[in-house]
Amino acid sequence: MGAYSSNIPDVIKQMQGIRPKIDRKVAALVKRLILQIDISVHEKTPVWSGLAIRNMIWTKGQPNTTEYPEVKIGTVEDEGRRPANAAMARRTRDAELSAVGKNPYGVWFLSNASHHIFELEAGNLPSPDRSRVPPGGMFGLTYAQLRAGMGV
Repeated sequence: MGAYSSNIPDVIKQMQGIRPKIDRKVAALVKRLILQIDISVHEKTPVWSGLAIRNMIWTKGQPNTTEYPEVKIGTVEDEGRRPANAAMARRTRDAELSAVGKNPYGVWFLSNASHHIFELEAGNLPSPDRSRVPPGGMFGLTYAQLRAGMGV
């Protein structure tokens, strides 16, 4: 029978590099999910005043509960206020994406504290017959699509 031998120092050295590799892979996955969620919800959200888009706030640890005023740049017609309000909201996304690289293990929230978000999500604004929100809502439909894409 042959004898078994191993180079213990080499094995230990290789094992020490596993955790940072896992952390980088988890961080990349979390960043992709945050971007995918953000893009999907924004695409499904109609803009009138800009309030709903402005209040798409990313946070880590607990949801945002502050309603921020819309940015009143651009016209209400033809979603003219989307760019300015989306830019303000995406600042929070970008800040959280930076934080993911430092510690990818956490709970992130995309919350919306605008006073009319529940009615908008339900497709009742500006009225049920004029709503441009897809059946299932902006958040609800995005959640369902992500779960289906992950096979959950």
